[in-house]
Amino acid sequence: MEGSSNIDNRITHPACAEVMKIKSTDFWVKVVGFLQHNWAIIEEAEKNQFKIFFFDDLARVFDELEYKLLDDATEALNRNGFSLWEEEDDRFKEHIPKPNLPFSSDKHPNGLIYSSGRFWQE
Repeated sequence: MEGSSNIDNRITHPACAEVMKIKSTDFWVKVVGFLQHNWAIIEEAEKNQFKIFFFDDLARVFDELEYKLLDDATEALNRNGFSLWEEEDDRFKEHIPKPNLPFSSDKHPNGLIYSSGRFWQE
């Protein structure tokens, strides 16, 4: 797997959660169950390094992957069932709004689901 996660020992209490500064505004979404969505955002971490941050409906970041090229990160999201929220139809956007910010760090109940490779295809 190209990327690995640096998210390992997150504080899970919302009042103590670390606020994360993410500049990108292009939200990707994947419907994973009834009224449950996983979200992603691609952030340029440094030159020739892009991170995909994965978060829930409450903007709690629970995993991340790194890619050298923006195109590779975009293709990986598409391949794994994510789509750009802005490209969805109005009815979808009406029923599935973007999470409210700010982003914070947290753990997913199932651990590092994407960077572990359990639910991610390279």
